[in-house]
Amino acid sequence: MAWGVLEDKRTPKPAGTVLLDDVIQQMQAMQNATNKSELSHLKRDAKNKHIILQPQPSNSPNDPLNWDFKTKALIIFTLITTMTAVGGILGMLGTAGRILATKYHVDYPTMVKTLSPPAIAANAVALFVASSISAVYGKRLQIFVGVIVIWFNMLAGYFANSLGYYRSLGIVNGLFGAPLELLIAPIITDMIYIHERGRLMALSAVIGVIGGDASHVIAGNIISRLGVKYLYIISFGVLVPFLLAIYFFVRETTFERKSVAEPVIIVGEGKIDITPGTNATVVTPAVNTGSDDKKAPVVMTTEDLGIKASSTCASSSSVKSDESALDVKYTMRQNLVLWRGRLTERSLIKAFFQPFPLMIFPSVLFSTVVNGAFITWTMTSGIITHQVLLYPPYNLKPDTLAYIGLPGSVIGLISSIVAGTLSDWLIKFMAHRNNGVYEPEFRLVMMIPAVLFSTIGFLTLGPLYARHAPVAQLVVTGLLFHLGGPFASSACVTYIFDTMQHTSTEAFVATSLFKHIFMFIATNYVPEWFKQVGPVKCYQTLAILNLVFASLAIPMYIFGKKARGMVARNEFLTKASRAEK
Repeated sequence: MAWGVLEDKRTPKPAGTVLLDDVIQQMQAMQNATNKSELSHLKRDAKNKHIILQPQPSNSPNDPLNWDFKTKALIIFTLITTMTAVGGILGMLGTAGRILATKYHVDYPTMVKTLSPPAIAANAVALFVASSISAVYGKRLQIFVGVIVIWFNMLAGYFANSLGYYRSLGIVNGLFGAPLELLIAPIITDMIYIHERGRLMALSAVIGVIGGDASHVIAGNIISRLGVKYLYIISFGVLVPFLLAIYFFVRETTFERKSVAEPVIIVGEGKIDITPGTNATVVTPAVNTGSDDKKAPVVMTTEDLGIKASSTCASSSSVKSDESALDVKYTMRQNLVLWRGRLTERSLIKAFFQPFPLMIFPSVLFSTVVNGAFITWTMTSGIITHQVLLYPPYNLKPDTLAYIGLPGSVIGLISSIVAGTLSDWLIKFMAHRNNGVYEPEFRLVMMIPAVLFSTIGFLTLGPLYARHAPVAQLVVTGLLFHLGGPFASSACVTYIFDTMQHTSTEAFVATSLFKHIFMFIATNYVPEWFKQVGPVKCYQTLAILNLVFASLAIPMYIFGKKARGMVARNEFLTKASRAEK
C-alpha cells in the first residue's frame, strides 16, 4: 500500500501508474555498483537524472515534448493570455448588471437568468463538437477560428439593443469560446511531462475565471464613462494582437510517438538484484514491519510498464513520429499551416459521443463532480457579491464595483502557481518513497487546503452579508474561494489527464459538461434563492454541499488504484477508453 493507496493485486499497473523516479540508479550509486540499471535506456530530466520522463519523448525534432523551452513557453503564454482576454470578454457584463436590469425593466435575478444560462448551455454543447473536431483535424485551426468569430461578434455587440440581442451575443461567444477553453489543458499534456504539469494545469483550469474578474476593472470604467456598447468595440480592437499571436506562435501539437517498453519490475523485500541481459529488475526496499515474514513480490509485466503514446493524440496521417535520425524538423512555414486536412483516421461521430461513456469512469466521475463544484463556488460567490453590492445599502457604481474582483484575480493567479508548484514537488516526493512509482492519486492530497479554504469562506461570508459588513470584509473573505479553487483544480484536472491516457480530452469534456451543469443551476437559481432564504441559510447549505463533494476525495484516494484496475479488466470500459477509428 503506497501512502494509503490500496494496491490492486489483479492489475498491479493500471493506466496512470508509471515509473517516475529511478531509485535503482540511486541505490547503485550509493553501493558503487558497476552494472547498469535495466532502466538506463530511458530518457531523463536534464537537471534531475533520477527522474524518468513520462511520457517518453521520441527522437523526432517535431515531437512537442522535444521542443525547446522558448517554444513551449511562448505557446502556453499565448494561450493563457488569450484565454484571460476571452474570459474577460465573456464576463465583462457583470458590472453592468444593474444598468441592464433597469434599462430593460427586469430585476437582477431575471437579468442573470436571461443572459448566463443560454451561453453556458451553448458552451457545454460546443465542447463536444470541439473535442471531436480536435480528434480528427487537430487543435490549432479550431482555436484560431474560434477567436476570429468572437472577434467579429464583438463588432456585432456594438449594435445590441435588447436583452435578447445580448443573449445571442453570449450564445455565440459560448459556442466559439469552447475550443480555447477545452484545448489548453490537452496542449499542455502534449508538450509537458507529468512531473512538470501541476502549476500549468492549475493555472489553465482557473484562468477563465481570473480573466472574468480582472475584466471587471476595465469594463466597469468603460461602462461608467462611455456606456455598455463601447465594451464591444474596444474588445474588438483588443483581440487583434491575440489573433496574430495565435497564428504565429501556437503550433499544432498532435503527434503520435511509439511505445517504449520498460523492463519487468518485481517489488518485494530483502535485497537488490540487478542482472544485465535479463528482462527483470528486483527493487527491494527494506520495510521494517516488526515481523520476520516476507511479503510476496508484486510483479509488473513489461507490457504493463510500457509507456503509451501521448494522451491526446491518435494515429496521424500528417503529423507523424519518425524515430530515425533522418526526421526533418518542420520549417517555420510548415508550422504556420492552419489547415492540414484530416490528421487522424478516427470517426468524427464516434469522437463526438465518446465523452458520454467516460462519465461513468470513477476517476472522471470524481473529478467531474469535485472540480465542477469548486469552480461553481467561485463563480457563485462573484454573482452574489454583485447582487448585494449593486443595491442598497451599498449601491456601488460600476466603476467602483469593477475593482472588487481585482484582488480575487491576483490571489487566484498566485494560488494557481503555488498549488501547481506544490503539487509537482509532492508527487516527486511521494513517488521517490514509493520505489519510484507514481500513482495519480498522489495529486488528490491537494484537496486538503481546497476544502479548508472554501468551507471557512462559506461559514464566514453568510453572516457577514446578513449584518451588512463593510465592503472590505466581504472582499477579503471572498478571497478564500480564490485561494481554494486552484488547489482543487490542480488535484482534479491533472488526475484526469494522468489516468485517462488515450482519451483525456474526451474525459475533460465530460468533466466540463458537469461543470457547466453546475454553473447553469447556479446562475439560474442561486440569485433568486439567495434573495428568498437570506445569506446565512444560503451559505450554510453551500458549505454542507461543499463538504459532501470534497469528502469524495477520501475513498477516491484510497480505492482509486483498485478502481483503475477494475476499469482495465472491464471489456466495455477498456473499449470506451480507447481512441477508436
